[in-house]
Amino acid sequence: MATITGKTIEELNSSNFLSSVTGNEIVPVYVRGTGTTTFQLKALKDYLGTSDDKTYIPITDDKGVDYRIYLKNGDLVKIKEEAFTGRVPSSGENNLYDGLIINSMYGAGTEAGVITPVSHSFIELYNFQEQEVNLKGLYLWYRAKSGSWQSLELQGIIPARHSFLIRCAQQTDPYSDSVTVPILDYDMEWDIKLSNQGFSVYLCIGSETPEDNPLRKTLDSLGQVSSTNGRYIDLLGAGGKKEDETVWAYETRYLHCMDKNTGIHRIDYANSGTKNIGSNALVKQNNEADCEPIDYTNCDTTKYRPRSLKDGRWTEFYDKVTQSQTSPALINISFGQEDTSRCFCFRTPVAREGFVYYRKVGENLWNSELTSMSIVKDMEGVSTVHKAKVSNLDVGVYEYKVGYEGCCSDIATFEVKNYNNQEQTINMLWTSDQQSWTEREYNVWKIAAQHLRQNNGYKKYDFHLNTGDISQNGNRCWEWRLYYNYSGELVRNIPHMITAGNNDLVSKKFSDAYEHYIYEDKKFANSVYSFDLGFTHFICLNSNTDFTYVNGQGTEGGYASTDAFLQAQMDWFDQHMTEVNQRETKPRWVIVYAHLSPFTVGRTIRLQRWVAHFEKWKIDLVLCGHNHAYSRSKALKTGYDFDKSPAYNDYVTKVSGSSELKIVDEFQADGVTEIDRTEHKADGVVYILNHACGFKLSGKEKPITLPTSLQGTKHANADGAPWWIVKQKLPTNPCYATLSIGYDKIDYKFYEITGIIKYDQYKNTIVSNDLSKISDSLFDQLTINYSERNK
Repeated sequence: MATITGKTIEELNSSNFLSSVTGNEIVPVYVRGTGTTTFQLKALKDYLGTSDDKTYIPITDDKGVDYRIYLKNGDLVKIKEEAFTGRVPSSGENNLYDGLIINSMYGAGTEAGVITPVSHSFIELYNFQEQEVNLKGLYLWYRAKSGSWQSLELQGIIPARHSFLIRCAQQTDPYSDSVTVPILDYDMEWDIKLSNQGFSVYLCIGSETPEDNPLRKTLDSLGQVSSTNGRYIDLLGAGGKKEDETVWAYETRYLHCMDKNTGIHRIDYANSGTKNIGSNALVKQNNEADCEPIDYTNCDTTKYRPRSLKDGRWTEFYDKVTQSQTSPALINISFGQEDTSRCFCFRTPVAREGFVYYRKVGENLWNSELTSMSIVKDMEGVSTVHKAKVSNLDVGVYEYKVGYEGCCSDIATFEVKNYNNQEQTINMLWTSDQQSWTEREYNVWKIAAQHLRQNNGYKKYDFHLNTGDISQNGNRCWEWRLYYNYSGELVRNIPHMITAGNNDLVSKKFSDAYEHYIYEDKKFANSVYSFDLGFTHFICLNSNTDFTYVNGQGTEGGYASTDAFLQAQMDWFDQHMTEVNQRETKPRWVIVYAHLSPFTVGRTIRLQRWVAHFEKWKIDLVLCGHNHAYSRSKALKTGYDFDKSPAYNDYVTKVSGSSELKIVDEFQADGVTEIDRTEHKADGVVYILNHACGFKLSGKEKPITLPTSLQGTKHANADGAPWWIVKQKLPTNPCYATLSIGYDKIDYKFYEITGIIKYDQYKNTIVSNDLSKISDSLFDQLTINYSERNK
C-alpha cells in the first residue's frame, strides 16, 4: 500500500473524490507523471499538515475547472481557483453584487464565562442571485459602539441561493448541553469577539476604512440623489435591548433587540438592492423594518440556525407556511352555475383519492363526492389539488368536510337558500387586493378578516367576492395560504368567488396557478365564468395581460395576443348574454366583475374594447380592484367605439419631462360624434373601484384632479375630477364594500376599517390587533332602483 508522504502531488483527478472518501479507506488517485496509485485519507491529512507551505493541493476536475483542496476543521474542502486568482472589482461595480446580503448575525459577547445558546459569534452572508458570486476583493467590516472598524478580507465563491458563514470567536463549548446552536461547519473563521449589546456589519468593495455610518446614497436638500457609494454592497446594524446600547452604522433605522441569547436576521431579503422582495417599510434599506430578532433559546433552530456552503441551496421560503401532512389546506367553497350547487377546491399532500363529505345538519349519514385531482409543483414541493361539485342541493344548512382517511378537515357549514324568492335579499361582502410580500404585511388582512368575522359576522353575507390580487406573486403558494388561513369562515363557510389579479399570475404573465384555488364551473377560460343567484346573474372576466392564452407563450394558446384574448372574451360575453336574455325568466340584475375595469381613477387602453359590450347589454354594475384607490362612476352610456377613437395609454398621462396632462377626445361609431358624458340612470353602467383590504394602501393610480386649464371643459366635473367620476378617494385604511341585492333595488355601501393601521414618522405600518378599538367608517353609498332602470 502506497501513501503520499514525501511525494509531490500536482493534481488529484477524480470527479467524485470529495464525496467518496471517509475514514481511513484506501482511495485511488491519479498522480501526474506516476499514474494511478493509492493513499489513505489519514496520509493525505498528514501531508496537508506538513511544513513547506503544503496548505492545499491543486486539482482539476473532469470538466477542466481548477480547484484547491484544503483541510478545514477535519474535513476536506474544495474551493475554485478563481476565488484566489479572479479579477478584483473596482468602486462603482457594486451592482455586480446585487442580491449578496448580510442575512443574519449574532454576538455572544466579550466577557469570559458567560453561557450562551450559540457556541460562537457569527455573520452569515447569502447570495440571492441565480449565479455564483466571487468574494475576491470584498471586505467585511465589524464595529461595536465602543470600538472602531475591524475588517476581514473575504475569500471564496458563493453559489446561487447559498449561505456563506463566517464563524467568529467561541464563547461556549459547542457540545455543552446549554448550546442549542453549535457552529461546527463554517466557510471562514474570524477570531474576534462580537458584542452582545449590538453592532454593525458592513459589506463592501475594497479595504478602505469606512466612515462612521456608510451611506448607499447621499441626498441633497431636495431629496434628490447627489452621490452614490460605489463600494457599498450591504449594511446591517442592530442595537442592544437597552435604548442606550446604540450602534454607529445602519440603514435608515435599526432595532434594539440583541443580547447573549438574541441575534437578528433579514425578513425575505428585503434589503438587497434591486433584488428587493419587499418590507414593512414604504422606503427600502431600513434595518428596523426588514429584520426581526431571533431568540436562540426558544426559536425553531432547524429554520433559524446560521447556514454555510455545506448546507447547499436554500431559498427565502424556508420559514413559510407549508402543506400539513394530516389536514387539507386552502379549502374554498364557491357557487356552481346554479345556486343549488356548490363547488369545492382544496389541497392535500400527494394523494390517490379525495372526497367531499356532506350532509344536512341533523342527519347522521354522510354523502360523498369523489374529487378530480391534479398534481401541482410549486416552490414548497409537490401536492394535490382536489375539485368537486355537489349539485341539486335542497334548501337548508349543511355540514361538510374534505380530504381522505388520515388527512381530513374539520367540519364546516354552508347554507343553501331560495334566491328566487322575491322577498329574499342577496347580501354580498366585497374585498380586494390583500396582496403582501411578507407575513408581517399580511397581518393587516388577518386583523381585518377577524373584524369582519367577529361575533359570527360572516353569517350576514351570502357570499364573499374578491376582485383579485390575493397574492403578490401567483406562484408563491405560502402567500395564498396566509390569505386563506386568515380568511377563515369568509372562504370556508360562505361561497368565495374570486377573479385573477395581475399579481395572481405566475411571473405576472400566466394564470395557471390561479386555477389551484377555485373551482370555476363551466368556465370559458381561467377567471372567465358565470353563475346565477336567483334573480341576479354574475359574470367574471379576466382583465389581465394573460399570456396563458397567447400562442407560443402559455399552456393554452389559441390567440395571437392578449388583446385578441380580451376581444374573445367579449365574443363569448355577447353570445352568453344572448342566451341569458332568451331565458323564459330573465335576470333582474346583471353584475360583472374583474380585477381591472375600463373606468377607474384612470383608463387602460386594452379594456376600452369592453365598454360598448357592457352598454349594449345594459349591465348594472361593473366591480373591480387593482388601482389601490377608490372611485365610483356615474351611470355611463357613452356610445364609445373602441375602433373609432384615438389610441392612448391612459386617459390622463404625464407628458415626458413636465407635469402637463394630456386629454384625448373620444368618439362614437361614426368616428365624428363625441361620446355622451352625461349620466344615464335608466340604462347606463356604474363602475366601482374597491380599495385594498390589505397592506398596500398607497395607491397605484391615485385620484385625479385635472389642471386649471381643463376646469369647466367637457373633460372635467364641477369638482375638477375627470368627467366619469362621481366620487373618489385614496383611503389610508383597509376597506371593504357590501351589496344588498333585492328584487327591487341594490343598496351599495363602502367602508373604511379604522383602528387597524397606524403609521410612524417614517411611513412604516403599525398594525393593531385590539379588535375592541376597530370600527367601520362609511364613506360612500349608492342605491339603484329597478323601477328607474329601462330593462
